[in-house]
Amino acid sequence: MKDLDLQRKSLPNEPGVYLFADKKGSIIYIGKAINLKKRVNQYFLKTSFTDPYYEEKIKELVKLIHSIEYIVTENEKEALILENIQIKKHLPRFNVIMRDSKTYPWVAFFYSEDFPRIRVLRNPEKYSKDNIFLGPYTDKKEIIRILRDLRKIFPYCSCKKPIKKKKRACLYYQLKLCPGPCFTTITKEEYRENIKKIELFLKGETDELKNQLSEKMYLASKNQDFESAAFWRDKLEDIDHATDRQHVLMNHEANKDIVGFYSTEKYMAMVIIHIRESRILNKSSFTFDLREKLIQKKEIMNSILEQYYQNFKSQLPDIIVIPDINDRFRILSDFLKDIKQDIQIRTLHNENETSLQRIANKNAKVMVEQQIQMEEIKMNDKEFREKILEETKEVLDLPKFPRIIEGFDISNIDGKDATGSMV
Repeated sequence: MKDLDLQRKSLPNEPGVYLFADKKGSIIYIGKAINLKKRVNQYFLKTSFTDPYYEEKIKELVKLIHSIEYIVTENEKEALILENIQIKKHLPRFNVIMRDSKTYPWVAFFYSEDFPRIRVLRNPEKYSKDNIFLGPYTDKKEIIRILRDLRKIFPYCSCKKPIKKKKRACLYYQLKLCPGPCFTTITKEEYRENIKKIELFLKGETDELKNQLSEKMYLASKNQDFESAAFWRDKLEDIDHATDRQHVLMNHEANKDIVGFYSTEKYMAMVIIHIRESRILNKSSFTFDLREKLIQKKEIMNSILEQYYQNFKSQLPDIIVIPDINDRFRILSDFLKDIKQDIQIRTLHNENETSLQRIANKNAKVMVEQQIQMEEIKMNDKEFREKILEETKEVLDLPKFPRIIEGFDISNIDGKDATGSMV
């Protein structure tokens, strides 16, 4: 009996994560299971699947498996978390993988400092836990633009190093984009109050922020400090202007995410519309090349959302609206309820959600069509074709570029044998 057969037949009947490795020891696929033995043996024993594309990838994967590693967990929920950690660690070629969350930008509030700076950065785990990090964000340009607008309303320091007293002010102070804690006599309390307002805005709590500013304006007016009242009035108008430009307003919507997706055999795209305080705050979008990925179409959305909400769990909504519910969402739901007890994962409930999901699906479709179009443009590009031919020449050790490529016994879509050639 082969070593591989011994490994798979001796696997435990326990929940956990399994890792398939090739001859070089590289991890090529990672999965989770309620029962490791039963799940892993399905790859080797099951010969036919309803999805022919998935069946083809299974057979390709099994040919490459040289050894099996596994980690036993207490339950499915632990397996879900561990699977995500291992996928991010090994980046296996057959898994559908989101970019590692460390590559996404976060907005950092350095509350560990006397005068907290605000910066956009990555790898928040490298910094003190006394600080606050909002994110991660999928669109760095968008969050930088929002911060730029906010800085005109609530000036803040963005220096790379902690603030120290200086003899003269920088350009940001002269442009009124920084209150100059390194140069002026602004107190720690005044400066932190400003920073807190920016934090509220980025958390989507604009109503709370506007209430605070309205109260300050009212008190200043009551005390006949009309200059201060005008100052806070202008801040309120700036906030209204910023939110009107950035968000679409709806009536009495809960904080929810609307999930849409679109897939072909080659590509899949997912778009999540984020609604906070009755406004479309932002959207997150992802595209994936599925040609080398081992996953059935009906499982794609589950797999991506499991990865996504483990990365973005710091900003969970009250409701996640998805196109379809299946048993696999139970694991994700149980995991998220540990973080936010009253969170719901459900399908569409009203016309507004239907409209938003239609928009999300349309965006996803456009993204897939763009990927296909870019691929076609590349294939028609002379330089790209020459590059491919150069690589083929090197791999096959040919004396010159191949002009004709022929294939024998190539199975077509109908499963019949065919002979093809390409010039």
